[in-house]
Amino acid sequence: PFETPQDIINDMDRLGIWQTVVEYPRACNALYTNKNLLEEIKKVENYKERIIPSFVVDLYTVLRNDTLAELVKMMRENKPCCVTLQPKNFTQVFSSIEHIVEKLTDEISVFFIDYDQFSAESDWQTLVKTANRFPKNKFVVRQFTAGGNPPLFDAMLRATNIYAEMGVFHLRDEIMAYAELFGIDHVLFSAGPFSVGGANQAMITYTDISEE
Repeated sequence: PFETPQDIINDMDRLGIWQTVVEYPRACNALYTNKNLLEEIKKVENYKERIIPSFVVDLYTVLRNDTLAELVKMMRENKPCCVTLQPKNFTQVFSSIEHIVEKLTDEISVFFIDYDQFSAESDWQTLVKTANRFPKNKFVVRQFTAGGNPPLFDAMLRATNIYAEMGVFHLRDEIMAYAELFGIDHVLFSAGPFSVGGANQAMITYTDISEE
């Protein structure tokens, strides 16, 4: 919903938020997109203190030595940073995320992946396998919306380094259950997209989770 990183900063100031992660939601060329992101971020005052870039990365970028080297250089010059995995958006098989993490595990601590990138039960099995293979990395599943007993619940039971971002999830009792079972540090909240209005802030306010 934001045109520029400065628009994000303006909204953060309105909400009293100091720091955020910024990425391009869609990309067809990973390196080109990430370069553009950095150019836009650097227009913001105090950008290194307020914005953490998350680079979109596809399989082809990490398989080629030249593009991998350029990507790693970009990451080292802009730490702290994260990576956003988008296998479906790049029309690549979900299992490609394991190869990407393997190439970047020493450079990146946190990998984001949106809930809509998963298409089959095998995708969740791949996430669990990858998370257990790289235990020092953290894998954050974002825009989690499903109630009941979704695959994410099972995945978090099988790998302690998988986290749930619940910025668009509003079922109070289930949020409390996740926080109690996995620990509040494994249940993350974001401002969420404009489409849900202020429901996410209200959810945080009325969910009875200890500040500790």
